[in-house]
Amino acid sequence: MYKFNNLKNKYIVWRHGESEANKQQIIVSGLENGIYNYGLTEFGKQQVSLNAHKVKLHTSSVIVYSSPFKRCRETSSIIAHEFKIPHTIHIDYDLRERYFGNLDGLHEMYYKLVYESDIYTNLKISYGNESVLSVQDRLISLICRIENIYSNKTIILVTHADVGEILQATFEGLSPYLHRDLPKLRNAEARILLLKY
Repeated sequence: MYKFNNLKNKYIVWRHGESEANKQQIIVSGLENGIYNYGLTEFGKQQVSLNAHKVKLHTSSVIVYSSPFKRCRETSSIIAHEFKIPHTIHIDYDLRERYFGNLDGLHEMYYKLVYESDIYTNLKISYGNESVLSVQDRLISLICRIENIYSNKTIILVTHADVGEILQATFEGLSPYLHRDLPKLRNAEARILLLKY
């Protein structure tokens, strides 16, 4: 298990608001589809705005990083507007959605096939999906890059449920394969990431 040491910044993972994909109950995890399509619903925009009012921040020290997916970019824009953050939003591909391979475009009920294979890491089932360890590796890379640039900042990471949960598991010193044991990261939810080791 990976352990971060002496982090110089505070981190908040923030899931995008309800998206058109959520509303249609389909898996949209491929870059070619997610970057340009399936943005936030009107309800999703309201979710982000309402939840922003529950988060207390010193906006002068806030930096926003976002997945390139449309639903996250739109979420980031609302966050920046609500907090009057003057800085540019950093689009970072390491925050992109976990890729679900052949299941992309199918009903969300098929997520469970990948989650079952996550639990049994030696199970020889593949749907062409991105592994939990691959997601964790790119998130570790992102945090290390941010730590080399900033100090004493609050970093908001706007991303997706699986990605946020895997990052939380890493912060808490858990196996990333146990990310589904954490409370589900809900649409528009902001969660402070704390080291627990």
